[in-house]
Amino acid sequence: MHGFSIGTIFRDNSNTLVIVSGSTVFDLGKLLATSGAGSLPSGFGLSEMLDGWATWFPRIKHAVEPGEDQDSGGLDAYRIADVSEVTWRAPILKPRKLICMGTNYAGHATEVSSDPLKAPYSFIKSSSNTLRGSGATITLLDVANMNDWEIELAVVIGKAARRVNVARAMDYVAGYSIINDVSARDWVASSPKFLGIDWVVGKSIDGYAPMGPTFTPAEFVADPQNLNLELTVNGKVMQRGNTSQMVFNIAQIIAHLSRIMTLEPGDIIASGTPEGTGFGHKPQVFLKDGDIVHCTIDGLGTLENKFVR
Repeated sequence: MHGFSIGTIFRDNSNTLVIVSGSTVFDLGKLLATSGAGSLPSGFGLSEMLDGWATWFPRIKHAVEPGEDQDSGGLDAYRIADVSEVTWRAPILKPRKLICMGTNYAGHATEVSSDPLKAPYSFIKSSSNTLRGSGATITLLDVANMNDWEIELAVVIGKAARRVNVARAMDYVAGYSIINDVSARDWVASSPKFLGIDWVVGKSIDGYAPMGPTFTPAEFVADPQNLNLELTVNGKVMQRGNTSQMVFNIAQIIAHLSRIMTLEPGDIIASGTPEGTGFGHKPQVFLKDGDIVHCTIDGLGTLENKFVR
């Protein structure tokens, strides 16, 4: 079976779930309805679908397979547009949690002068106000001058995970996407030494978590620990790495987090960024008005956003 991804677009004044196959976008709701797999309830998005992912994913595959197997015209009845012609939302609009992993690549730890990790380091980033889709224009925080980029593999949880071991941890992954964990590095609250950095202030700014363009089911990602990542600013390569360089791999992260909290369907884990952030460049360079950032990960597409003042 050919792989596909799932996305959310804004169309006819509402959000629409779509399938992306190759460079073409298809209406997922209509495809399901006419395939006998059942209609999508009103207001149903990928967040709700992930609550029953073990049921929905086979239904989607069942609906897509006949169209893919036909030599021509199989899916054309459900075609909406080419991928470049639609307005993308973040693929998951309402995640329960957005958990970010700090300095999970040794190169990034070095460039920010962080001590080597002895255990995964995590923080919560607000999701309701930060998520944006590919193609969205993002306004930089006016009181910050060190607005930085961080390309990351987004890991999406597909079923509740509590105290899972490393050997079984990947069974809880529904799929993957791309996220840019934008950071205002100079906008941190003054606090006593014991409290440390105020991660909310520097990370949870409106629009500072563009994600997408789509969500790719885990079945279609052969090895999530061997994916190339590349971020460019105005066409210049600024970050380049591979997920094999993670200090703690995805299974270890899930096992660790699930000992602390229940991971729920639709939760997003931003798994860390490789070296090459603006903070790490010499001289340092940060996002400015008009910058266009492309984040590309093998097999997951390219997330594109413009940043303005």
